[in-house]
Amino acid sequence: MKDMHVVLLGDSIFDNGAYTSGGPDVITQLRHLLPTGWRATLGAVDGATTTDLDPQLAAVPEDARHRVLSVGGNDALAHVDLLDRRSRSSAQVLGELADAAEAFEKRYRKEDRPRHPQAHRQPRAVRRRSTRLRRLPGDVNR
Repeated sequence: MKDMHVVLLGDSIFDNGAYTSGGPDVITQLRHLLPTGWRATLGAVDGATTTDLDPQLAAVPEDARHRVLSVGGNDALAHVDLLDRRSRSSAQVLGELADAAEAFEKRYRKEDRPRHPQAHRQPRAVRRRSTRLRRLPGDVNR
């Protein structure tokens, strides 16, 4: 089998050494589990958001055959105030959540990212289904 190279990109889901209390982080566990001849590189950065992906993608080694991306948690944390905000209706809150989700999706699917040989292709999970929130008919803010 040809040597394989896996690169982990995104946020602290993968760059989690600061949260393991001395236990093995994700990259260490992955390296332990990979077959002989496979390599793993940590490109993820704790605290990263979708707007921080460009440098990570630009740094992906040319020989990387597999790229795994986990991002979005820190983007969601930027909107935690929606949970405490006063509103006139559920439709208003859901509309604001839909706006936040739409903005996230646009940043995630950004077209002008650095062109790694396969960077222009969306991950399979994104191509297969969209989790876009729909606006409700009763939303008074539209």
